[in-house]
Amino acid sequence: MSDQQLLERITINSKVMVGKPVIKGTRLTVEYILNLLAHDATSAEILKEYKGLTQEDIRACILFATRALEAPSSCRLLWRWHSAFWWMNGRVNGATEAYGLFRVRRSVRNER
Repeated sequence: MSDQQLLERITINSKVMVGKPVIKGTRLTVEYILNLLAHDATSAEILKEYKGLTQEDIRACILFATRALEAPSSCRLLWRWHSAFWWMNGRVNGATEAYGLFRVRRSVRNER
């Protein structure tokens, strides 16, 4: 399956899961699947727990995250989303500091 076909399995809709990327036709976020994998869940365990998922859905989550981290503009968008989320939860200062730190790290990296 091509990268494009895998990425088509991930959708973003502001009305579903607060606009987080989800596996098409589900309310399972990319973040949730990656978190399961990061905490030692195997693909087989995830597929057994969520009957409608396929191995390609899990691969699509990993590819989506990889692509999001490759593109600097995507990172900026993710941080803006993160900042907005913190702001909605009354943590404006923490979000501003986190976003500022991210910008500082990027500018230092670009100067090297």
